[in-house]
Amino acid sequence: ENIGEDGDQYAIYEALLGKDSTIDYSNYDYNNDGLIDSVIFIYSVDYDYDADPWWAWVYAAKYGQAGNINLIDGKAFEYYMWASYAFLEDSLPNASLLVVNAETYIHELGHLMGAVDLYSYTTSYGPIGGLGMMDYNNGEHDPMHKLLFGWLQPKVVYEGEHLLNLESYALDDDGINSAIIIPYRSNDFSDGNAFDEYIMIIFYTPEGLYEAHQGYDYVLDQSAIIIYHVDARM
Repeated sequence: ENIGEDGDQYAIYEALLGKDSTIDYSNYDYNNDGLIDSVIFIYSVDYDYDADPWWAWVYAAKYGQAGNINLIDGKAFEYYMWASYAFLEDSLPNASLLVVNAETYIHELGHLMGAVDLYSYTTSYGPIGGLGMMDYNNGEHDPMHKLLFGWLQPKVVYEGEHLLNLESYALDDDGINSAIIIPYRSNDFSDGNAFDEYIMIIFYTPEGLYEAHQGYDYVLDQSAIIIYHVDARM
């Protein structure tokens, strides 16, 4: 705590080097780019948003003490997640039988996979109104992020009339037929990536992971069609 928000770096430095003799870190570089893909550190202190370093974040080792770690088992340490065990014990407004709450971990894992926060740091509103894992940790990841993560196989519609049966986004478990995409340009999506501009449409129902969050004023309590305008051009 005397080091403040840099305290995690010193704990990580000690932990990684202390376990080097028992862990082969070279097993954790799936894409063979010379970097340990990520490391998740769960500390036992209760979280406190007003006391560094006792909350949750994703960061890069090169900006602090952990940047002094040389190659371990031939791999460099870079990206990591830091969070409290106590996040698992958070309650939810409509889940009295909840055993484990993983929502903070899911949000931070989204950062590990490249997603940014969708809530505003300066105002009380954001682009998806609080309804999403990268916004206020609610329900599912939004369809844009599921698409970018490779978890969604939407129906892409370019022109003409179409009769489509949309599954409930909340209950979908295979990513197929749970979203419609209307690209802005006819050649979008032809390059195999989703970094384009498009409309995404889902059929929302207050079920599944959204059910536990019923009671928050930014979580819809009735079924609805949700339409997103996505501009993900690089």
